[in-house]
Amino acid sequence: MAARYLTRGLLENSSVLAELLEGKERFYLFAGTFDVSEQLDLRHLASLQFVKDVQTATAAPVVIILSCTDSKLSIDPAKRKACFDAQARSVLACGLDKSRTFILTPPSISSRIYRSVVDVSKCMLINEAVFCRLPQTLLGETFTKCLRIGQDRFPKAAFERANLPEPAVVQLKPLPMLQGELGNAQTFNSNCQLLFLSDDPPMIEMKIRKHAFSGGGSTKEEHEKHGANLEIDVPYKYLSYFLESDNEWANIKGEYGGGKMYTGAVKERLVCLVKEMLASHKMASMSISDKVRLVCAL
Repeated sequence: MAARYLTRGLLENSSVLAELLEGKERFYLFAGTFDVSEQLDLRHLASLQFVKDVQTATAAPVVIILSCTDSKLSIDPAKRKACFDAQARSVLACGLDKSRTFILTPPSISSRIYRSVVDVSKCMLINEAVFCRLPQTLLGETFTKCLRIGQDRFPKAAFERANLPEPAVVQLKPLPMLQGELGNAQTFNSNCQLLFLSDDPPMIEMKIRKHAFSGGGSTKEEHEKHGANLEIDVPYKYLSYFLESDNEWANIKGEYGGGKMYTGAVKERLVCLVKEMLASHKMASMSISDKVRLVCAL
């Protein structure tokens, strides 16, 4: 299943994944940081499913860090712990191998992982060419996140200066908002733009049918003549991430792009798929023990 990310063009640095799938070297996957004060949505699910598929194909260990930016949760340890447990269950419910997945809470100040972060940050500079002409200063002073798409060369250089193994960076292209790149940022509403894992079936259907941006023709005649613009069509892009069947995906790509399939049919397929995925995720989350074991520090 991991191969579909290569064939559908969903990755940055796809050659790195191709090398990892060959199985010549041992590695582990760092799946990123998840804020427990935020609701998980389909963007998180896409990332976690990608990690799960690579783990299934390679049996690699997975490391995930849970963070908390809500100051209110930081004050109440009991609520904080409950949020960490709930988020950990949601993460594991994506199908990750529990025996090979390590979910870390914010590490203690003396932990090995924190010391490694400090060592690497001392070797990174925020130079004016990359970070909007900010004054040159040490990254460790601000802990600015540097791993946006296209910026993987910076941590690689820092690891080399710190005499640490160079990381292999594989980045999943970001899942678009429902209204796509053409949506008006001034009228942004996350409740309409995002599909949350907590959304019920009627909400899922309403959001996709009403808000998912279509690249189909404005009239039936135009659509049949020119086909859908798959570069901007959001329902098609979502199916590219989540539809496992390569044959069905290729059929939709050909029929919809060729004007033989209409937007309504593509949206209907996406509605059914998302409903199935979120129902399955909910059942899996409920089956995970309330006492999730979190690794507090390395």
